[in-house]
Amino acid sequence: MKRFNFLAWMAVAPILFAASISYAQVSTGTSQPVTWNCTGTPCPWGSSESGNAIVWPAATNATSSRHGYTTTKAIYLAQNIANGTTIEITAGSASLFAGTPLASSHRQLTTISAGGSFTVSGLAAGEVLSAQNDYATFSYKITIPTSPPPPPPPPPGTSSQGVTWNCTGTPCPWGPAENGNAAVWPTSTSPTSTRHGYTTTKAIYLPQSFANGLVINILSGSASVYAGTPSASSHRQLTTISAGGSFTVSGLATGEVLSLQNDYSTFSYEFTLPPPAPPPPAGSPSESVTWVCTGSPCPWGSSESGIALVWPTTNATNSRLGYSVTKNIYLPRTLANGSTLTITSGTVTAYAGTPAASSHRALVTISAGGTYTFNELLSGEVLSIQSGAAFTYQLTLGSGGVDEPPPVPGTIFSIPAYWRCNLPGCTGEDWFSGVINWPSTAAYSTNARAGNESRTVYNEAGQLLYPYMGSWANGCEVTAQSGLVLIIEWQRGTNVWRETWLNPGEKHTIQLTPPENGAMIESYDYSPGFSVTLKNCTPGTLP
Repeated sequence: MKRFNFLAWMAVAPILFAASISYAQVSTGTSQPVTWNCTGTPCPWGSSESGNAIVWPAATNATSSRHGYTTTKAIYLAQNIANGTTIEITAGSASLFAGTPLASSHRQLTTISAGGSFTVSGLAAGEVLSAQNDYATFSYKITIPTSPPPPPPPPPGTSSQGVTWNCTGTPCPWGPAENGNAAVWPTSTSPTSTRHGYTTTKAIYLPQSFANGLVINILSGSASVYAGTPSASSHRQLTTISAGGSFTVSGLATGEVLSLQNDYSTFSYEFTLPPPAPPPPAGSPSESVTWVCTGSPCPWGSSESGIALVWPTTNATNSRLGYSVTKNIYLPRTLANGSTLTITSGTVTAYAGTPAASSHRALVTISAGGTYTFNELLSGEVLSIQSGAAFTYQLTLGSGGVDEPPPVPGTIFSIPAYWRCNLPGCTGEDWFSGVINWPSTAAYSTNARAGNESRTVYNEAGQLLYPYMGSWANGCEVTAQSGLVLIIEWQRGTNVWRETWLNPGEKHTIQLTPPENGAMIESYDYSPGFSVTLKNCTPGTLP
């Protein structure tokens, strides 16, 4: 209903009264029918709404504006007249409501039945009072003080300000405009006014560099603290602070902003900015490198250039898929695992894989201020740190220790694989893991399942892989050498299979039980990879 289900706001200036106005002390009457007519926005109850209400004496300068509507009679009594007013109901019943004209709901002060009375108190500056009954008329007697109480002194501190979010881009999910109250931050803090397609009329978003460590004190009213990136669909609520409360901000990530808001009413606040951040730590610079084709297969042409971390150790290497890099950017697993990298400027991505792999998997992306310790490299893999732009860093190499033994002769390393739902009738997301790949004459590239369970398998370059072994897999002995290995034994095209998991050193012989006619050697979802050795596992031809 009209009193307490508002979806948006409108700004209404507080009504001021001169001390010289004369007020009737006592007034009696019967409620009058009133219509709320939509004359502005947002008008959430349609074009009009009707009810019964007290129409206040003309000398009180009551108003008729409410949330896009104009009432046919003046039913909203300002706070400085309402406080101290006594309302007695002589017939019927009525409910008293109070709140600001822009509030999404008005609180119910009381319901008065015939013979009852109520003296209004506690309304805040800018609030209004109404006495209503949606369904029936009522009679009343009102006693208004001959002089309105003096307005309360303005609260100490800084007052929130009315703010409008205007749609100036996309996606603007809240309509063309939205209103509220917020803290406006000083220009010295470089606040912004951009949010999810909107531009605010005042700079209410405080950057993370000033927000972390900020101390907020609420002196009057209440406000909620929100944080998130400017493009996020929603900001998380850190806390709500009431008058007398305090909150110290922490935990905002790089790129996030902070706002202090109340959708429905004003508030006052004080804040203490954090001390200036220390200068970023000095770091070693990245270097430009070139991959020069000195062998094969050299899939990226005769040369390729980029920016990378050059490892400060003679154990680093420069060989990769037929290329020799002009500097040693590949760190062996024995030194990479346990290494800690801090990026002091720029952004990097860390990659890992074997030197002969067609592609290396991305382990992590680190931006300025971020730190990461590597522990996930597998046997035979190397680590590289690369970027599209210059960066600086601090590095602590892993202890290294004793070099691990070379791989067992005949070890086969898995290939990163993507199961893509790209056949007719299939719209599911990709699956990702590692697989053992076979010749196209000996294995299938699809699982032959129907609907959203259908998948075709590709490598990172978009080329077909063939991980689904034919019936020749029966009798194949698989020994896990590194990583966690999963063996699937199944009937092709069905949704039923058997799983066997192997830790390093464990083995399993594939034994297909009719109607099973195929197998696959893979790992868990998002596995970084694995390796195996095989016995009695000569690929045959498909039927």
